[in-house]
Amino acid sequence: MEPRVEIPRLDPEQRRGFAEVIITLSQADAEREASRCLDCDILCSTCDSVCPNRAIFTYHVQPQKLSIPQLMFENGEAVSSASSVFSVKQGPQVAVLTDACNECGNCVTFCPTSDRPWRDKPRLYLHRGDFEAETDNAFMFISHEGARGLQAIFEGALHQLIQDNGELRYISPAIELRLNQETLEVLESAVRGHPGDDGLVDPDHLGTMTILLRSFSESMPEFPLVEAHSAWLLPN
Repeated sequence: MEPRVEIPRLDPEQRRGFAEVIITLSQADAEREASRCLDCDILCSTCDSVCPNRAIFTYHVQPQKLSIPQLMFENGEAVSSASSVFSVKQGPQVAVLTDACNECGNCVTFCPTSDRPWRDKPRLYLHRGDFEAETDNAFMFISHEGARGLQAIFEGALHQLIQDNGELRYISPAIELRLNQETLEVLESAVRGHPGDDGLVDPDHLGTMTILLRSFSESMPEFPLVEAHSAWLLPN
């Protein structure tokens, strides 16, 4: 990836009168900058830099592939079938702290892929009422009795992932799982409801929550956790 050309500026001792502080690029530097590929598929974060409220921020993910367990509902029990792969190839990612976002649309204006970062990137909440008012793409990092966790709302339903003692406990409307924290191997399962057409586990839902919980634990441990009231927690 070619680094950007540094913007030339007058030396501080020369900044007198009405002289321009920022100097025009030389022809060679201008041609070099114009030909530079920004590699937006590897690192963009333009929305991070143009957000006036600093509501959009960059966090880092270790590129990885997750083997998401696929479980089917047979004879009243969860039966394992072939796993699905959930992969993340890009290291830098962006998320939205919704409590600071006023939906001004600045990120949409500057997005090189015509995306809607404020709406389409993971939307994180610190206020419980706002979180529960959402119907999709809503996340809240929580803590409970010393354990770190994440709750999410997908398609109007609450999901929960708790990290504790080397295990992950995942609860969705369809199933409750105890998983190996590293491999996502199913250690224990219990059916809670009727499965969707594709089974008891949605790979995108569990994959997204696992990546967010891992990545924020590693790259942003300072991100605030909301102490969860018992009434918030699944199962309930």
